[in-house]
Amino acid sequence: MTCHNPIGEQSPTPAREGMDVSPHKLAVAAVAATVLFAASAHAAAPKPGTEDYDLLMPFEHWVTEQQSRIYHHDDWEGGFSSCCGTADGRTVEARRADNASGWQVLITKAPDKFPWATPGWRDVPPIAVKNVPNPVGLPVVWVTSADVIECFRPAAED
Repeated sequence: MTCHNPIGEQSPTPAREGMDVSPHKLAVAAVAATVLFAASAHAAAPKPGTEDYDLLMPFEHWVTEQQSRIYHHDDWEGGFSSCCGTADGRTVEARRADNASGWQVLITKAPDKFPWATPGWRDVPPIAVKNVPNPVGLPVVWVTSADVIECFRPAAED
């Protein structure tokens, strides 16, 4: 099997058996990679001097060691993954709610919070909640650059 370049000429480089390397598939993959790269560029650790920097950075080790269950379309796949660390974690206002997880968080588009995320009171997926000791003292939520609530840790007294 040989690879084909976008103008239809055969390439001498062999393709892996069963791998579709059509120009269309390559273009789709390139667009997907560009979108993922652009989305990931939104998330960054809190800037020095912001409230979240002052609150989270003393507990950076705790923030980065938090894990969530791996899920895809709300189905648990049986493993755990990182909550994305300081880039996606921020302190938030949280309240008890009558939903599957029992929690809602207030997401704001403020530049030092979640400018990439859908704002407003949002239900926390049950799979994202983990009641562990929270040294920050305030609720912390991790929202990925794909606008998914990955992890939530209630305040210490909740």
